Amino acid sequence: MRELLAFVFQRKGSANMSVDDFVYGPAADLGWFTSKEMRKVLEIAQKADLVIRDNDTVRTNFDPGTVDIPLGFKPSKDILNEEVKRPVFQRILDEILAGTKGKSKSEIISMVNQKQERMNIEIEVALLLVARELKLTLPNETEYIQELEESIIQAD
Repeated sequence: MRELLAFVFQRKGSANMSVDDFVYGPAADLGWFTSKEMRKVLEIAQKADLVIRDNDTVRTNFDPGTVDIPLGFKPSKDILNEEVKRPVFQRILDEILAGTKGKSKSEIISMVNQKQERMNIEIEVALLLVARELKLTLPNETEYIQELEESIIQAD
């Protein structure tokens, strides 16, 4: 998914474009997907927090120039069936925000940043610790911890 998005935005030469350019450009110019399928790509990318849609504009949530696109790149239609998970940080934050009353997103982020700085730990770990400090029970905490363990092991 990331490669497809990077390709589309690199081709446009910008990290943002109109929804119509995103949907109809690749469909008409490249023939990889229909416009209906490109709308599905957009929907999947939004759910995965890879793009942000603001009215009639789409922008990436990453720098498309940092993604290496293989020579002869052509995405598979299987991408339309991908169930892309939102980043673990966002999923944890959403659960914390749903479980706390009276604390704003910026207050939670500030608490997380302070903890991360003070303890020199990964931001997602700091987020889990803040949840504990707030005495929240996260329904998916075990899943988050497993994902974080795997990503830390892969990074080493």
